[in-house]
Amino acid sequence: MVRLSSLIAPSFFSVYQDVKHHKYANYWLKRGRGSTKSSFVSLVIVLGMMQDLEANAVVIRKVAATLRDSVFDQYLWAIDKLGVSDYWASSTSLMQLTYLPTGQQIRFKGADKPQKIKSQKFRHGYTKFKHFEEISDFKGMEEIRNINQSLSRGGSGIVTFSSYNPLASQRNWVNEATEQQSLRKDTLVHSSDYRSVPKEWLGKEFIADAEQLKHDNEKAYQHEYLGEVTGTGAEVFDNLTIRQITQQERVNFESIYHGMDLKFNNKDLAHGYNINTIGLYAKEDGGDEFLYAITTAVDPEHMPDFNNKAMFQFNVTIYVVVGQSSSVTINVTEEGVAAKKYVDDALTKKLIRLLMIRISSNLKMALKMLEK
Repeated sequence: MVRLSSLIAPSFFSVYQDVKHHKYANYWLKRGRGSTKSSFVSLVIVLGMMQDLEANAVVIRKVAATLRDSVFDQYLWAIDKLGVSDYWASSTSLMQLTYLPTGQQIRFKGADKPQKIKSQKFRHGYTKFKHFEEISDFKGMEEIRNINQSLSRGGSGIVTFSSYNPLASQRNWVNEATEQQSLRKDTLVHSSDYRSVPKEWLGKEFIADAEQLKHDNEKAYQHEYLGEVTGTGAEVFDNLTIRQITQQERVNFESIYHGMDLKFNNKDLAHGYNINTIGLYAKEDGGDEFLYAITTAVDPEHMPDFNNKAMFQFNVTIYVVVGQSSSVTINVTEEGVAAKKYVDDALTKKLIRLLMIRISSNLKMALKMLEK
């Protein structure tokens, strides 16, 4: 069998000694990508079962459908790395691994099917090891407690591993639970990240991606790769720089957007009216006030009078786009312009036509009167 020290990162050497000497019952293993925490847990459980012939294990993820391509393959990797593949049999249909010499098992369960987790019975031994993979995907500690209470029966020295990447928000339940668990005497909260892992295990591309993110967005790097809690939970946008816009930047803007809130109410209003059109007036420095823009309602609101002493208020927000151009050039072509003479002639013809229609109408009325 391969020496375990050659398969786990140096940051987990002391953790393994704690597990080996039964120092803690619960291990909360957190931090960022590439820290190899899940690899460590799978190696320890496989080796621990082979050293304790009464030990079985249950590995749980929030959703059963994620087991096959994640944590199940992780344990197959551990068996291969330890060089003990000949002693283990795997079943993807039952989602379990069996230690052939004794019949001990590692079972993989999803918390979305809780009835399949409760009261796990093994033909030989008991559930000594529990592994909650990506515990941050679960709803909260109540769900974790229910599973633990169901599985922690029938033996002593039970060890529970919880591996996860902390979420960015401090208010997330798993971050708060981590603080609470760290106060327990039977619990170790351990942090690790990729920097303590031999580079050849991770590969050049992984290291390059991490360093690039550190350069582009250090806060995201701290969360994703170092596993740090970088938010308070109150942020709406978490990648903002708060500073004053310089005058030079304002000059270079193509347009400036102005927004304003308007309020109308009917206090002391004697006669009601429809709010059909709102005009916006502007005034340049040293100049006169002028009508700058208007907006017309498609379906006008009615502002009632105040005779019944019922207060009504109408709110509207206006956004105005002001161009930054110092001058505007308009190209006019003859094809697109109606000359004054053309307009005058057209109006004259229209007036004559209307007059003729009116005369014709009057003649018809006169003839009818004569006939009578």
